[in-house]
Amino acid sequence: MKNLVKIAALAVLSLGFGVAAQAQEASSERTMTATASVLGIVEVEKSVDLAFGQVMPGFNKYVAMKGDVVTSNSLGTVNSLGVKSGLFKVFAAAGSSITMTLEVAPFANVDNENADPLPLFFNQGVLATDAVTTLAWSKKGEGAQDIPMVVGSNTIDSVPTSPLDGRNGIEVYVGGTVRPAANQASGSYETTITLSAAYN
Repeated sequence: MKNLVKIAALAVLSLGFGVAAQAQEASSERTMTATASVLGIVEVEKSVDLAFGQVMPGFNKYVAMKGDVVTSNSLGTVNSLGVKSGLFKVFAAAGSSITMTLEVAPFANVDNENADPLPLFFNQGVLATDAVTTLAWSKKGEGAQDIPMVVGSNTIDSVPTSPLDGRNGIEVYVGGTVRPAANQASGSYETTITLSAAYN
């Protein structure tokens, strides 16, 4: 009988240790840190309109991003009157990822809506074989480091630190080539070039 009492006491004691061990593991605590970066609003500004100036039927005219002009005029003359390359400014947080989208409408005759559009090309020079970059973005004043763009979507994985008009931003240069037909209708032609930008 004494032996039975001892065994029962040992069993109760073991059960007590088990409950104490479970109680120690039932309560645990850890902390984590939450972080966020609030970005400045991404914004696009038009600074300068693209202007091809006077164009002759049957002769291509190329305007470079820096305003240089070349034509396929067989007389070898270049008319730079009123010619300007285009410029956008895109403001975004340094180090952020953005997508810029460039859209171009048809180059239409504003004096004659029935006239054929004036053919407009980007990333091409005066001749079809010319490899000329006519769309690019760069940090302010660093034209030698222009990064080519295309009509459509362009992604910048990390916007550089580039002070521009008191904010952080980049410059987007726009040149191009017009290729009027020999029978291109006379008149003033106009189109819209739209640049939009958004954070990824």
